[in-house]
This record gives sequence, structure tokens and C-alpha cells, in this order.
Amino acid sequence: MGDIRTPWSKLPLITFEALRNARVSNALELFDVTQATHLMVIESSEASVRLRGVVSRTRLERQVWQSI
Repeated sequence: MGDIRTPWSKLPLITFEALRNARVSNALELFDVTQATHLMVIESSEASVRLRGVVSRTRLERQVWQSI
């Protein structure tokens, strides 16, 4: 396991709410636009912002191709 050396301010983020309402094609388009390999899924409240998960481009693409 390696370290992430990208500053938080440069990581591609998507809110949990936006991801929940998105289509797979929207997520793949975001990967294309950002040239990222992973998207950080965040959830924010008045008190804090927390990381809910990470979406991997490779895993998403594999799952799409397996379902076709």
C-alpha cells in the first residue's frame, strides 16, 4: 500500500448526494474530464466534511464491461 501524495485541494471530489443521483456515464465522464484514476466521495455537514469512500475508475469500468 502506498501513500497518496496529492494535496487534498487537488483531489477530484464528488459529493455522496451527487454520486447517489448520478448515472454510471456521469461518473465515467468525470473521470475523463479530470484525468483521475480515483474520485473521493465526500459528505459534508455544518460541522465537518468527511470522506465516505473512493471510486476507482478501473473497477467501475470492469463492472460495466462485466454487465454487458
